[in-house]
Amino acid sequence: MGNFINGVGRKDQVLDFYKQINEFHIFKTTDIGSYRTHVTAGSVIDPIPDKFVVVYVPEDAGDLIYIGIGTSVFPISLKYDAAWFKELLAKIYLGGRQVITNNGKVLARKIIDLGDAIYEIIKIIDVVLNEKIIRNGEVPLNSITEKSIFKQYGLEESPDLVLTVSQLYMVWVKQKALIKRFGLANTFQLESKLLWVTAKIESAGMEVDVVAMLEYQEELSKLDSKSKEYKDIDRYIDLANGGDYRVRDEIEQIATKTGRFDKELHRVKKAGPMRSFFIAPTGYTLISADYSAFEPRIIAALSGDQGLIDIFKADKDIYEEVAKIILSGSSLSSSALRAIAKIIVVGINNGMKPYGIHEVLTQKGILVSFQEVQGFVDTYMRSFPGLFKWREKTVRESRTNGYVVTKAGRRMVVANETENNSIINFPVQGTGSDGYKIALLLLDGELKELDARVVHILHDEIIVEARAGIAGQVIGIVKGCMERAFVEMKLGVPMKVVPVEGDTWG
Repeated sequence: MGNFINGVGRKDQVLDFYKQINEFHIFKTTDIGSYRTHVTAGSVIDPIPDKFVVVYVPEDAGDLIYIGIGTSVFPISLKYDAAWFKELLAKIYLGGRQVITNNGKVLARKIIDLGDAIYEIIKIIDVVLNEKIIRNGEVPLNSITEKSIFKQYGLEESPDLVLTVSQLYMVWVKQKALIKRFGLANTFQLESKLLWVTAKIESAGMEVDVVAMLEYQEELSKLDSKSKEYKDIDRYIDLANGGDYRVRDEIEQIATKTGRFDKELHRVKKAGPMRSFFIAPTGYTLISADYSAFEPRIIAALSGDQGLIDIFKADKDIYEEVAKIILSGSSLSSSALRAIAKIIVVGINNGMKPYGIHEVLTQKGILVSFQEVQGFVDTYMRSFPGLFKWREKTVRESRTNGYVVTKAGRRMVVANETENNSIINFPVQGTGSDGYKIALLLLDGELKELDARVVHILHDEIIVEARAGIAGQVIGIVKGCMERAFVEMKLGVPMKVVPVEGDTWG
């Protein structure tokens, strides 16, 4: 009782088969009336070529996935069929096959949970991630779904499961041609390899001092139990539900047009004690590293302005040097002069006008007139003409071509309604995003044989958890990988990273 046979075939042929078996009286009589249809294939599917395997990961399906090989499509449970799936992965790996899927990061997580690191070499092709690369700037990234992709390529939008698997392969065929046409091979390769890294960061999580966090929440409740910070603590503790006090949050690998990541822990407040509740486990330390003057270095390289490039090649502080040039003779303190220069350098790149810069300075308590700010900006423009020529050229060429690219080739479609500031900002932040992601790949490779792992990523910052006894070695590796990434990209301006070691993130 309760036994069943799970198979694939046409209903009339299946029923005829068991009718004949019953007539021979070889086995126990099968109740033909108990036939149940589990999945119906509404269309004939084209075979999936030998060098590909399609894996469909249903949303909220737990441990169930669907495998497509040749003309066969079948479900497996990673809970009960794990050994069989590992055998399949070994065949994929040894046969040099590639895996096409609708959710590469979730699939990578499931494979990592099987506990065999060798499978990280398997190439995963995520058609949803690919579409975000291809349609960047053309449609909102959050509107790109499995259904919208099928519609985009003239396929059935709500197919049965069997046809869904077949269509995922058909989508890849069309995407591959577009990736080649638009020169997106580097971006595609980078994001595909990074699926494994983001999956590992999610799996690792970051340890949190739950007791200290709850005590702080209790203090907050006396002041304002409806505050955002109070509610944030509930979310962080909910994320630490694996029984090991580690917060694990989902990473969105392409969250912005510039290719930046997004995750829940990006919103942990820097001010106050909150970050100090994220800690290193006993016997370990946290190494935090970010880039110094990240965007100004990229701006110097992309614009080719020799004055800016010389400042960085001489390893000087960009803001102090700019302050000397545009604020010469001012009676303000050196810290105020540097602050003014920093706001001008960063602000202008982000599209701020003199009145906006004046407003920010006023809010910071730096009292200078609007006329003075206008003079500072004018002097800055005269002192670094290459920068402003590059800005004008970038806007002009991008509107003519209909797209703008980063140093590594990431592409954003430029439409009539695209603002000039977005066009100028994209190659700067996008190049930063590309270099940062290359650094993560390099670092992941270097840490494989060590008791150390990336546990958090934040804008241009990387946080590594390492065994205390090898902290010095890991610090050198982190610094080397982060700086080397932009050398490999041939940026032309040196990056500078100074890692910091501590017991907490705060």
